[in-house]
Amino acid sequence: MKVFFIGSLRFRLMLLVLIAVVPAFALILYTGIEQRDAATTEAQQGALRLARLAADNQSALIEGAHQLLMVLAELPDIRRHNSTNGAAILSNQLKQCPRYVNIVAAEPDGDVFASGAPRAGQPANLADKPWFQRTLESKTFASSGYELGSADRKTEVQIAYPALTPSGEAQAVLFVGLDLDQTVASVGLELEWLNKMAEEMELASGASLTVLDRKGTILARHPDTRKSAGKSMAATEIFKIIVSSETEGTTELLDKAGVVQLYAFSTLRTGAPENDVYVAVNIPSTVAFAGAVQAMNRNLRWLGLVAIVALAAAWIGGEVFILRKTRALVRSAERLAAGDLGARTGLRYGSGELGQLARSFDQMVSSLAERAV
Repeated sequence: MKVFFIGSLRFRLMLLVLIAVVPAFALILYTGIEQRDAATTEAQQGALRLARLAADNQSALIEGAHQLLMVLAELPDIRRHNSTNGAAILSNQLKQCPRYVNIVAAEPDGDVFASGAPRAGQPANLADKPWFQRTLESKTFASSGYELGSADRKTEVQIAYPALTPSGEAQAVLFVGLDLDQTVASVGLELEWLNKMAEEMELASGASLTVLDRKGTILARHPDTRKSAGKSMAATEIFKIIVSSETEGTTELLDKAGVVQLYAFSTLRTGAPENDVYVAVNIPSTVAFAGAVQAMNRNLRWLGLVAIVALAAAWIGGEVFILRKTRALVRSAERLAAGDLGARTGLRYGSGELGQLARSFDQMVSSLAERAV
């Protein structure tokens, strides 16, 4: 019975339908793979843009701090160490620059005499700070590098500049504190959108932006900076790739859960190369591929439905238009083979091939019957 079905007209009709549908399936799969590759490239380039944006934003803040300190260093109240007027000036500037943590002025011996914001719990003398000493020695800008606070887990960088006399002696030292977390959070808004999209699509979210120092310590992270700050990524494959790269790049890595992570990284400049840090953005492939996979699955479902309808049409149409007529011809031929010269197909001839065959068969049987008389 199985062999008979394989050799039947119905099987061959359905096989023809499947053969006609297979190229469409192959085309959808090929297009889906191309879309996934395009989504990979787009996600990596988008991640790289975010990494560059974080680096550029922080660089712009540092350059803005440089310009501000140069202006403040020329003010008489700062040069004369006027605590009251100096504090009012710095406080006013701080209100206009909310992304600065603080603006502070100190005497050459390190004693702080003016601050834009309260410094409760902060040292009153900064002479032991390496960046303060470098400012006095170099008589120009100096950076502290990114420092992770032990209590609040915030990462700050201090930008310092000296107010010099005409002879080149330092009269005062001003510095601005920049909060790295604010920069990361502002750039992380797009990552929040990605994570929200992933949750809505019931995917595992996990897009993040991470800032690492040259030792692999996490300085800031969006989201969950407080939980991650201070942890080390020195042993991770992505950190090794970042360190071995000259400036920026993209890569793909498999995480512990078996999910491909798309990474992009760039260097965050501080003004002092030895203090530069790295910005890395990662996007899970499940999020990056979501649109392409959904489109491919949707197309496959529609094509599957079309294939089912086509197979059903082949089954029913084959029965109505071909198999019924073929069976009538077979039965008539069997009756004729048994000697029944009265066998007729009983089919309406029409203009089709089976109709012509039925006419020819009936005419042949009639001629045989006439000869037999």
